[in-house]
Amino acid sequence: MIDIHSHALPFVDDGASSMEEALKMIEKESACGVTDLFLTPHYMRYHNYLATPERIREVFGDLISEVQKRSIDINLYLGNEIYYTIEVVDLLRKNKILRMGKTNMVLVEFAVDDDQETIAEAVHNLVAIKCVPIIAHVERYKKMRDYKCCLILKRMGALIQVNAATILGYYGKPLQKRVFALIKKRNVDFVASDIHDEHGVCLKAARDLVLHKFGRQIADSIFDNRIILG
Repeated sequence: MIDIHSHALPFVDDGASSMEEALKMIEKESACGVTDLFLTPHYMRYHNYLATPERIREVFGDLISEVQKRSIDINLYLGNEIYYTIEVVDLLRKNKILRMGKTNMVLVEFAVDDDQETIAEAVHNLVAIKCVPIIAHVERYKKMRDYKCCLILKRMGALIQVNAATILGYYGKPLQKRVFALIKKRNVDFVASDIHDEHGVCLKAARDLVLHKFGRQIADSIFDNRIILG
C-alpha cells in the first residue's frame, strides 16, 4: 500500500513530537503493509506551521538515518499538507512549499466550511501553475459531500483523497456512507492515514473493508495508486 498523507516527520507540526515517536509510527505503517509513505507536515500560517523546505529536508535526513539503522522496510518521501490561501500559489512558484515527492502534485486542505466555489477557484489557480491538486480528506468539507461536487473538481484536474478512519466509521455512520458513495462512484483517487500519532495507523483495516464491499480492483486502485510515485 501507498500512504500519501501522514504527520510522521518529527518536530515540524502537530504530528510526531520526537524521533522515537516518528519511528514507532513508521514501524507500524510498515508492519501493516505500507511500502511507500509520504511525510506531509502542515503548511498552515494561522497555526504557525511554517517549516521551510530546508528545515524539513534536514529533519528528513536524520529520520532516514534512524529508519536505516532499524532496518525498517519502507520507502519515504516528502511533501506538505498545504492549507490553501491565495499566497500559497506564489510560494509554490518559488519552491517555498513542497510538492509530493518528485511529482507536480500538491496536497491541499481547506476550512471545513469552505464551499464548492472556493475550492474550485483554488483548483483552478493551482492547475494554472501546472500543479495537480490532491484535495485532502475531502469528506471533512461540509459543502463538498455530494459526489457531484467531487466529480466537477476531478474534471477540473484535481485528485481526491479520503481518510482511512472515515471509511472505518470513526466519525460516524453518515460520513462513512458518504465516503462509500464516493468510492462506489469512482471519485476517490487515494485513501490515506493522515496519522498524527502511532495509534492512528489503520490503513490495512480500511483496505480490508473496501476489499469486502467493493472488490479488489477498486481496493487496489485507491490504496496503491502509483501515479503519486512519479
